Amino acid sequence: MEGFSFLAFKDLFPVIKLSLSSGAMVCLNISGWEMMISLGFLAAARGKLAYIFTENPKMADVFADLSPLLAFSLLMNGIQPVLSGVAVGAGWQSIVAYVNIACYYLIGIPVGVVLGCLGWDVARNTYTNHCANHSHLQN
Repeated sequence: MEGFSFLAFKDLFPVIKLSLSSGAMVCLNISGWEMMISLGFLAAARGKLAYIFTENPKMADVFADLSPLLAFSLLMNGIQPVLSGVAVGAGWQSIVAYVNIACYYLIGIPVGVVLGCLGWDVARNTYTNHCANHSHLQN
C-alpha cells in the first residue's frame, strides 16, 4: 500500500478525545485566572470603583447597583473565547466562523439595541428612584 490509506484513521478517536480535553483544560485554566482576578478586583472595589469617574456619592451608589451586570458581562466575555478557542483547536474553524457571525448578527446586535434603549431608561430610573429614596444624601 503506497500513499494515503484509511489506516491513518485507525484509533484516532482516543487521540482526538485527549486533544480536546487537554486544550479545554489549558484554555479554561488561563481564562479562569483572568476571570478570577478581574471579578475579584471588581468585587473588592464595588463601592469605590465609580469614584474614578465621579465624586457624586449618589452616582457611585447607582454604579454599585449596576456592578453585577458588569460582572456578568465580564464572565460571558471570558467564556466565549475559551469555547471558540477549543473549537478552533479541534479543527472546526469554519463552523466557529459561522457561529460567531450568526451570534453577532442574530443575538448580539438585537440584544445590544434592546439594552441600549431600555438600559438607559433602567439606569436613569434607578438613579432617579435612588435619589428620591435617599434624599438625605444631598450635597
